[in-house]
Amino acid sequence: MAEWLIIESTRDELIVLQARLAEEVQITGVARVALPENFAAEPDVIAEQLARLKGDSSARQALLVVPREVVVFRQFEIPPVPDEELPELVRFQAATKFSTPVEELTLDFIPLGQLGETTANNVMVASIDRAMMQRWQRGCELSGIQLIGATPRSVAVGEHLGRANRGQGYELALYAEGDRLDMLLYDNGSPLFTSTVSTRLEGPSAEQLLDRELKRATITLSQLHPGAEIQHVTLLGKSGVARDWLNENFFGEWSGIDPLATPGLVIDCSTEELPLPAVGLALLESSAHVHRLDFLRPRRPPQKRDMRWWKVGAGAAAALLLLGMMYWAYQSHLSGLETDRASIAERQQEVQQANQKLTPVRESDEQIGGWESSRMATVDVLEQLYSAAPGTDRLYFKGLKLTPQAGEVFVKVIGNGHARDRDDVNELYEQLEAAGFRVRVKAINLLNRDPDYPFVFELDADLLRSEPAAAPVAAATTGTSLTTAE
Repeated sequence: MAEWLIIESTRDELIVLQARLAEEVQITGVARVALPENFAAEPDVIAEQLARLKGDSSARQALLVVPREVVVFRQFEIPPVPDEELPELVRFQAATKFSTPVEELTLDFIPLGQLGETTANNVMVASIDRAMMQRWQRGCELSGIQLIGATPRSVAVGEHLGRANRGQGYELALYAEGDRLDMLLYDNGSPLFTSTVSTRLEGPSAEQLLDRELKRATITLSQLHPGAEIQHVTLLGKSGVARDWLNENFFGEWSGIDPLATPGLVIDCSTEELPLPAVGLALLESSAHVHRLDFLRPRRPPQKRDMRWWKVGAGAAAALLLLGMMYWAYQSHLSGLETDRASIAERQQEVQQANQKLTPVRESDEQIGGWESSRMATVDVLEQLYSAAPGTDRLYFKGLKLTPQAGEVFVKVIGNGHARDRDDVNELYEQLEAAGFRVRVKAINLLNRDPDYPFVFELDADLLRSEPAAAPVAAATTGTSLTTAE
């Protein structure tokens, strides 16, 4: 069994869990230390604390439980595209919707499927500061450890629900650790909402704080899935405060689980101070029962096979074959001149007939090749459209529909949106015209109830080809709709 260190950083302390991972997970030890000042700012400080906590462990690889305070979750609607195109499209959406430049973030996402009766895909995107991840990697490296993965705390806790045959539908979970109580809302095992309240006596009571966070979780669920309700309520571990609150708000409707009694989990140390998120991440690495989120191993497009050497080999073989055929033809020509001129003439006639039969095939290949070379990917059209449009501080689109066309038009673009001023819409039309679009101007109405973007406009434009096509060419294989919410 491979030796691993599971590292968890909270607001107050650093925890290192020693584990062996294979078909089952064996926990062999746990150590904790209070966080020093500026802990996450200096890799040297990280390395010093890790070396202190790991002791004489021989583990050389580690996983990190990322605290919820440093992770940003956003839910996106994206057009239906093949799975291999999802990572690039998610990154494109993040670049337009996150305030921080996407180059400064590390992203991963969970596909959630289609939303209701629409064809749009729903994804949960998690982001974290790239520099922070690099500091953790450097700190682990200085302590002789390779940081393999980094997973949000809420996903690690969700693995316990998945192991207990939970994680189905909309589930509210409570988890107590020390004087903090985590409230988490899941959609089929994927986190939708996370919050932490303090059970200390100062200020509002824990029950009042839980009531407030329950309202926030319910609002989040109704915004993402109108009409949906919480279907399951679960308490992980033991907490008197959480139990009393659940009996008051979900009497007879909640259940509790003991995460440390999970089949396949062997504990060879004291269970009093075992952190459930770190244990959940060890279980997730061994055999995942929920969707993964990993900032160091994010979902990426499949690597394309390098066909260059295949092409070189095929070209060399074709050249040798051509030389062989030429040599044979030359010898046949000499032999024919000496023996039978009539057979040469007959052979020439056969070759000409065969060439005439292949002419339609070659012409078809050329037409198909021209069609393939003129295709334009959906993302390329979107990038060209957004580069021509003013920023979202001036206007934004409520909906876009891209329809492939033939002839002189690549794509027909139909959409609508909201703008701050009429001039912003006119500027959009002018920029699109300059970018190669043919725009049909529509009326600009003052109908929107949003005081910041009072003008409602429609977009009806064609993206023109630079040269007339010889044969009908499609811009994409299917029509694409994009809806962007404010």
